[in-house]
Amino acid sequence: MGIGHRLPITLVALIAGWRYHGRLGKVGLSGIGGAAGVIGGLTGMAGPVVILFYLANARHIATVRANIILFLAATDAIIVANLLWRGLIGAPVFVLGLVLSVPYFATTMLGQAAFRPEYARAYRGVAYCVIALAVMTGLPIWEG
Repeated sequence: MGIGHRLPITLVALIAGWRYHGRLGKVGLSGIGGAAGVIGGLTGMAGPVVILFYLANARHIATVRANIILFLAATDAIIVANLLWRGLIGAPVFVLGLVLSVPYFATTMLGQAAFRPEYARAYRGVAYCVIALAVMTGLPIWEG
C-alpha cells in the first residue's frame, strides 16, 4: 500500500477521533523523521507526515502548533541551505525569496496574534481540509 493510500486512511482515522496516547521513543521519532525525509525527497512535501503525526497525538494545541512551526521552519532552512550548497539557487531567486519573506513574516505574526487555543477544534478542521485537498490534488486522475 503506497503513500497515496495511507494518507487518506490516516486522515479518516484522525477525523473519526483516533489519537495516539503513548509516548514515542527515539526509534519512533526517527521513523517519523525518516518517513518525512523520504517523502520530502520524493515529493518536496515533508510536512504532511509530521503534521499528521502531531494531529494524531493528544498534546495541547499550542504545543502541537509550536512543534509544527518549528519543524517547517527548520526544514525550510535546511532545504534552502542544500539548494544554495548545490548551486541550484541563483541570485535572482534568492533575492525574490528574501522579498517574499517580508509579507510571509508579517502575516505569520498576524496569525500568531490571532491564534486562540480555545478554537482547537476549528484549527484541526482546517488542517484536515488542507490535508484532504493535498491528497485529492495528488491523485493520478489529474494527470493528462
